[in-house]
Amino acid sequence: GLQLELSTDLFLPRVTFFRRPQVDPNTGANISYARSENTNRVIAAPYLGASYRVHERVVAGLAVYAPFGATIAFPEDGSQRQVVTKIALTTIFVSPAVAVAVGNGFSVGATANLIFGDLVLEQRNALPYVTGDPEQYPDPEMGLEGTTRLAGRDPFSIGATFGAGWRSGDGRIAIGASVMTPVTLKLEGDAHVENAGISVLVDQNNNELQPAGQRDDRVRMSLPLPLVARFGVAVK
Repeated sequence: GLQLELSTDLFLPRVTFFRRPQVDPNTGANISYARSENTNRVIAAPYLGASYRVHERVVAGLAVYAPFGATIAFPEDGSQRQVVTKIALTTIFVSPAVAVAVGNGFSVGATANLIFGDLVLEQRNALPYVTGDPEQYPDPEMGLEGTTRLAGRDPFSIGATFGAGWRSGDGRIAIGASVMTPVTLKLEGDAHVENAGISVLVDQNNNELQPAGQRDDRVRMSLPLPLVARFGVAVK
């Protein structure tokens, strides 16, 4: 009556970033950019599940897995650096489930998805991008750049998955379908910006609020996870 499953999906990402050519408004020179590709080539998404037949017609289960998420890293000096140098999304689903056989080979099931979400975005910044007009300085010098890191976390959201299946009397054919409901993660966290050109921040009484060279603030982000529908057929 006890079933255990441990598995992982391996993803081999290849993402290429293109930045369009521009004309420098200060010099009139044409600026072109080399394409940039991600530097990490393998991503693993593990799955751990267990089920137990508690009755002739009832099975209970529990799964822990990561259906959405990836880490994509880019070169620190690439043409994409002011947009992203690294982005990492982690979603962990803890999903208790129950399935019931309703007769004539049909069964139905339902799962509650308890979701933890974490998102980190890292990028390079340049002072003209922070305090001025980025269109006026399309390709600032690397020496003027600093780093930006945004991090947000959703400690608890909830969704659901509903499924139905049919198995032929001789057990040779099985058909199943499921729908995972969409969920919007509400992530809250911190933004940390470092750049040597940032001046000290003081209040009206000239008391230092934040030191020179950096800024810290709070951030909020919303991330919608999609509706997922699945259909499958198995034949012995």
